[in-house]
Amino acid sequence: MTKSSWIWLTLALILVLPSAVSGAPALEPIGKQQKLKPKDDQGRNLILHNADRFRLKWHIADESPYQHFQAYRGRNGLVYFIAFDYVMAVDEKGRTRWKRELPSELNRIDAVGDDGSFYRIYQGNMNYADETSMIVDRIVRVGADGIKRVFAPTTAHAPKDENGFAVGYPVYYGDAQGNLLWLSGEGLVAYRSDGSIGWRRGEWLLGDAAIDALDIVNVFADDRGRAYAQTSDLLFRLDDKGDIAWSVSTAEAKSGYFYIDEEQRLASWSFDMSTYSYRTRTYAISDNGIGLVPGKSAEPLYGGISDQRGGTYELDEKTNTVLNRDRNGKVKWKYSLTKKDVAWGRSLAEFTLKSDNAGNVYFSANVGTVYSLDPNGKPRFIVEMGNRYSLYSNILPITDKLTVIMIDNQILCIEQIK
Repeated sequence: MTKSSWIWLTLALILVLPSAVSGAPALEPIGKQQKLKPKDDQGRNLILHNADRFRLKWHIADESPYQHFQAYRGRNGLVYFIAFDYVMAVDEKGRTRWKRELPSELNRIDAVGDDGSFYRIYQGNMNYADETSMIVDRIVRVGADGIKRVFAPTTAHAPKDENGFAVGYPVYYGDAQGNLLWLSGEGLVAYRSDGSIGWRRGEWLLGDAAIDALDIVNVFADDRGRAYAQTSDLLFRLDDKGDIAWSVSTAEAKSGYFYIDEEQRLASWSFDMSTYSYRTRTYAISDNGIGLVPGKSAEPLYGGISDQRGGTYELDEKTNTVLNRDRNGKVKWKYSLTKKDVAWGRSLAEFTLKSDNAGNVYFSANVGTVYSLDPNGKPRFIVEMGNRYSLYSNILPITDKLTVIMIDNQILCIEQIK
């Protein structure tokens, strides 16, 4: 599981601002248009463009108009939707398999484990037990099977910077076996799925040296549940009792943060401030177990998201343009809003940009309208909206033929049928 698959699921506050597009003209049609049953916040039906090839497969609406959803893909074809006060699992036919209520406190962190479990970490009033330990009221875990567990109160290692702000916290990871690795104020803890503690380590002895668990800056695991921890100059793997199985020095590698990629290879990512680019590299452990053997470094990523073909998709908010670059940075194509759209106040946002495994790209306008283009820049479908207060849709491509769209209290599933 890649580092990118770790999803930091924070529920954003939506600014309630009047949109400049009230009364704006309809978009230029793309293929057959179809009025959908769901409506925007002005009471107008949403319009699906290219309805010969796409359809609204299902639709869910929460009773509260102030609800807001995030989502992630789970196991067995389920999609998990996270609301302010509950989490629910929905299958590909739109049937709710289970729904679990959650306290809707403000100071919280949402996270997803490799096994599909959902964690909500409640920080209460963000008080400190000591100078570096923030009090955590409780951790709620909802497994992929819908079983909800509440872990006992704990702390998070959260040292403050010179300005008094906690940075780089919390350090944690949910593995494929249902365990949660958690760096508390007392050390690294492995929670089992039922909330009991498998092991806890405050330090390790490595030869004549002691490794302080509070020096850990990163933890992760592979698909077998084997845990890894990283300090500023050391990478080590832990066994199922929390003891060090092996360790390697990273002092000379300048490798950034380590993780396990989709092919279960040890990899790292780093950010180059001189070129403002991200770079990833894979590694092997040397035969004698005392060094990293770097593999080929991937081409630097200067911005945007992967197009699944070695290039990137980028969105320029100043020009309301989505563009596709090849691996050498050359622009292959561009797609822009029309001058009429921009004149009426429509605009695009980079944070909405998504892609699927087939290289299709998705993005949203400030009125909620969702666009999807194929790898050649040709429009696939548009779900047209004219919201005045509801800004931007949240998009989750399930497959290249199934797309979930979330706007406030509504969830739509768009399916390609041809």
